[in-house]
Amino acid sequence: MTHIHLQRTVLYNATVSPYNASTGSNDNTSAIQEALNQASNDGGGIVFLPSGKYKVRGHLTIPSNVELRGAKKKS
Repeated sequence: MTHIHLQRTVLYNATVSPYNASTGSNDNTSAIQEALNQASNDGGGIVFLPSGKYKVRGHLTIPSNVELRGAKKKS
């Protein structure tokens, strides 16, 4: 018998509720970290930030099995 392991990737958009990271002058450290932590608590995933500039004044810890990705800047 052959077993096939299908990996499910979950995407967490850090700019929507309950995280609400935003572009501009607001510090987004806690919003992004909350999304990273939730992804880790759920077993892993991708935390995504759409194109834009996000102010991060603190340190982010990216847990195992979690990726932080952003969109490419539009030309």
